[in-house]
Amino acid sequence: MAESPTPLRTVIFTLLASFLVGASVLPMAFWTSRAIGLW
Repeated sequence: MAESPTPLRTVIFTLLASFLVGASVLPMAFWTSRAIGLW
């Protein structure tokens, strides 16, 4: 476990990537569902 610790840079990059993907996908899915007329 001490041989390959998780770099803090990788953790931050993963969090940023997931945040950007969520921020771009969620509104798109929201407006798509509105346009289709789901609710």
